[in-house]
Parts: sequence; structure tokens; C-alpha cells
Amino acid sequence: MIIIEKPRHTTFIIQWFSLIRWCCLSLLFVAATSAYANTATTTNKGNIGFDTFKLQAIDERVYMVNGQLKYELSDYLFESLHNGITLRSEVDVNLGKERQLWWNGTTSLATIKASLSYHALSQHYRIIQDNNEEHWNFRSLRSALKKLGEIRGFRLPILPKDIDSGDYSITVSARLTPESLSFPMHIESLFVDKYALKTSGVVWPLP
Repeated sequence: MIIIEKPRHTTFIIQWFSLIRWCCLSLLFVAATSAYANTATTTNKGNIGFDTFKLQAIDERVYMVNGQLKYELSDYLFESLHNGITLRSEVDVNLGKERQLWWNGTTSLATIKASLSYHALSQHYRIIQDNNEEHWNFRSLRSALKKLGEIRGFRLPILPKDIDSGDYSITVSARLTPESLSFPMHIESLFVDKYALKTSGVVWPLP
């Protein structure tokens, strides 16, 4: 029986090409991982901030609220809006009382509600305020978000008689959520909480 032995240089070439192939696959893996990391890092998570906020006394124990919130949509809320899902805005105004020997107490005064929707056929954005049923149409999302964050001349209910004691303050928080999608209640709450934008309560002393 005749055994034909491969030339050594052929074996060397095969090993060399295997090494090159392994290096190329490693570089592709590193590039893909880096691209994914960059994408994850640059994903817009959205934000809600207060540009301005003012409390104005218009009568005894009666105050008016004016302010401007700044909404920055997350990538998810942006896509949801343009796929037909309405976004709900809620601004909660609470009365806080400082207590020395117990937890600070809060009382809900009002919730300013509005909705933002996109109409693909006419290519415009619509804002509807629940409190007064007013509505506006905008061609640009930027203008619509600015209007959504606008609080003008919102009158709060009459405050307690003992507010002159100086222990009271106004706490405001905002929340932007996708409208419910007819899910069961427990599933809907998980969905909304995961993708909602929220602010922590911001405190203003009574003037």
C-alpha cells in the first residue's frame, strides 16, 4: 500500500487560512458587539422637566398655576404615537403639610389632564385638554409637545384656612403614558409603568 503524505507547505497554508478565518470572525463579533452597545447607549429614554412654574394668589386662599413643562419622548413613545397610540399626560398638584412628629401629609388638589395623538391621514398632531375640552392641531411634533406642557391660568380649589401657618407647600409631578390597549388590568398596569415617563415631585412654597 502506498501512503501519499501531504507536503508540509500545504499543511502550513491550511493552518494559516484557518487562523485568518478565526481572526476575521473575531473581528466581526467585536464589531457587532460594539455596534449593539453604541445603539443601546444612544437610545433616547425620554424625559419630563419643568422649565417654569409660578403660583399666583388671586384671592384669599385661592391660587392660580402657570408653568411650562418640557416633554422629550422616548424612542418607544415616539414610535407608539406615530403608530396610532394616544399618549396621556397627567400633572398632579398636591398640597403638602410639614409635620414635626409624623410623616408629611399630602392632599390632592387637582390633576391637569391632556392627550396627544397623531393623525396619519392629515399628518397633524392633536392636543385635547380634558379639564376644559379645548383642542389644538399642530403640523410639527415640537409645537405639539410645547403646547402639551403648557399650563396657563389653571385655578386651584380653595385651600384650607390654616395655610397662613407657613407649614404648607405645593408639590407638582407629571406623568406621560401610552393609552391602554384593552389589556387585562394587571397586564395593562405593567405595560404602562414600564414605558411611562415620570417626574419626582417638585416642591414650591406658597407665596
